[in-house]
Amino acid sequence: MNRNIYVNTIIYLILLSLVSGSQFWQKPSGEDSDSNPALYVIQENDNIAMKINIWGEVEKPGQYIIPFSVDPDMITLLSIAGGPTSNANLKNIRIVRVSDDHGSITILVNLSDFLDKGNDNSLIDIEPNDTIIIGKSFLGKLNSNHSILNILNLFTTIYLILSN
Repeated sequence: MNRNIYVNTIIYLILLSLVSGSQFWQKPSGEDSDSNPALYVIQENDNIAMKINIWGEVEKPGQYIIPFSVDPDMITLLSIAGGPTSNANLKNIRIVRVSDDHGSITILVNLSDFLDKGNDNSLIDIEPNDTIIIGKSFLGKLNSNHSILNILNLFTTIYLILSN
């Protein structure tokens, strides 16, 4: 019964936004519409969708338009983005969420907890306009930061030359 009310409300809001000519759905607060990103978008096939940003150590980072019919959990979204790279730090994933007061909150997620133990308590619901940031692991930072390795190589070379 609650799902029917929810679906009817969504349909009503879609029709209202189309009739009024407004930009899809906005955050309800009466604030200037230019400063509020649309929470949902309507795709060409009339499906309702939301924007999710996935940055960092995934195979295909970028902005994704996720159909509302898909339950957008972390595992599904990371899979859509091609999965984590071998340099990904899955113990410290950040989700940046814009709050109603135009600030943002950062939520930390330990995905390794889920992958190692099957503990899905660490998985949180993803909301429209969330940005998921997957940083590099320590070894990933070391591998990508060639300047440190170059400096170590330089000092080793100088030491070997001077010691002969």
